[in-house]
Amino acid sequence: MKNLLLIILLFITNISSALCTLIVDNGDWSNSSSWSCGYVPATAGDTMVIPASMTVVVDINSPTYVNMRIEVYGTMQYDNGQKIYMDSDGVVEVYAGGSLIGGNAGSRLIIGGATLWQGNDPPIIGPTTITTGGFLPIDLIDFNAIMNEDRVEISWTTESEINNDYFIIEKSQDAMEWELVLETKGSGNSNFIINYFEIDNNPLIGLSYYRLTQVDFDGEWETFNIIPVENAIKGEGIMNIYPNPVNKGECISLSFESLHRGNQEILVVLRDIRGNEAYSIIKFVDCEDGLVVMDIPKHLTSGTYLVVATSENLLYSKKIIIK
Repeated sequence: MKNLLLIILLFITNISSALCTLIVDNGDWSNSSSWSCGYVPATAGDTMVIPASMTVVVDINSPTYVNMRIEVYGTMQYDNGQKIYMDSDGVVEVYAGGSLIGGNAGSRLIIGGATLWQGNDPPIIGPTTITTGGFLPIDLIDFNAIMNEDRVEISWTTESEINNDYFIIEKSQDAMEWELVLETKGSGNSNFIINYFEIDNNPLIGLSYYRLTQVDFDGEWETFNIIPVENAIKGEGIMNIYPNPVNKGECISLSFESLHRGNQEILVVLRDIRGNEAYSIIKFVDCEDGLVVMDIPKHLTSGTYLVVATSENLLYSKKIIIK
């Protein structure tokens, strides 16, 4: 029993000593009195917490912290030329209202040997998570390209942006060779919803594809989902979906109003927000009723999807929400 109590006490002690909180306003990182743990942070497994409305000044070229987690609710402010080193298990979590600011080109956050932020970069405004894999410059909610009369209307929405310089819109006839449509300035850093809208006045004839690429200030980039657009010479197909929204495991009915002559083979593909195929079926449809019933698999993740159907040289597309 005594041994068991000793183990429990040691376990509790280890938990409490692994969490250090800034206990004074504007405390220096190198000052042990700034932290509740009572020592300059250097212990493996520490979690350093900077509470909201408080600031810790990084005034140190630190040793390499092992398995450390830094949680920033307030401000982590660098002095010129100062650096925080973390091993490949290090994590910096910047929460909403938190920020990583200050310093110069020599001021750096280094995780696993890679510089993931430096003082001449734009400030990092939460929420975001920084690990050895870096961090996503934007949180994309949706991306759409829709034919409207003789032009393509392109829209996308971000929930947050970090270090975001600009966006590129491209189009392609075969989804292999791409040409530039336009560039749009990004919002740098934001933690609120931003809607973007652009127009392509020179769409390609027939079926083409549009894609969105984000470029950050240091040249890193990420390409998102591909959207098919049909500039149909014979007119656009009209498709209705019911119910919408729909629950996983239920069925939806697709009705097509632009079918010509007898039975036609229709390919229906369900794509997620990044353009990946989640589910597909092939059906023969009688133009008199123009109806297709499609199951929604139970394993799909809840969210916004795109239903894309093709028949002869027509393309039908519509967004659907799966709950």
